[in-house]
Amino acid sequence: MTRQGHDAVAQAGRAGGARLLRASQAFMVGATFFAIGSAPGFSSLVAPTAVGAIFFAGSIFFTTGGALTFADAEAHRRAGGSGGRAKPDANWYSAAVQLVGTILFNFNTFRALTLTFGRDVSDLIVWRPNLLGSICFLVASELAIVAVSRRWVCLRWADLDCRSALVNMLGSIFFMASAAGSYVVPSTGDPANAALANGGTFLGALCFLAGGWWSAGVVGGRGVSPDAQ
Repeated sequence: MTRQGHDAVAQAGRAGGARLLRASQAFMVGATFFAIGSAPGFSSLVAPTAVGAIFFAGSIFFTTGGALTFADAEAHRRAGGSGGRAKPDANWYSAAVQLVGTILFNFNTFRALTLTFGRDVSDLIVWRPNLLGSICFLVASELAIVAVSRRWVCLRWADLDCRSALVNMLGSIFFMASAAGSYVVPSTGDPANAALANGGTFLGALCFLAGGWWSAGVVGGRGVSPDAQ
């Protein structure tokens, strides 16, 4: 790589540290909103529109984090090639798929929010992460594991990168379980498993909160230039 190429990579790394720190913080805030909205008993204390607003706000923070993560991956891709642009790697694809998933959650939570106006919606099924968004999160989580370990499975819990990737995978599994549990049985009009739907969202959100916390620790441990913030 040329001197200019090394300088570009270094500059991308400094700016990327600030981006990834903000991304981790955004995911933590979004996960907190989802955890609050799906907390046991919370829906019985507030109006359905309030619950919907909380989930929609959480999805916006998720998308903010996803956009910042993808921006960082794209910056590294552009700076890393011999000709000024490298081919997409597992980290890039993980960020791209994750961003798509967060956007799908935006549509899902906004639609669910609009359905509550003028209606008595006493359950939280309409707020569950939809199936496509959950699939995207699962795929993105697996690609993230590949990106940090160069393997399909990483069990190095002491490594913060692997720990964050693993707990995010667990969160994605919980979100997928929530999506499955919220499937409405046509013959009854009831969810297949309301407890799974609500519990999966709550536990998944806690996992994403922990994942964001550890990701922030990874970035902070590597240092972020004040000029890059």
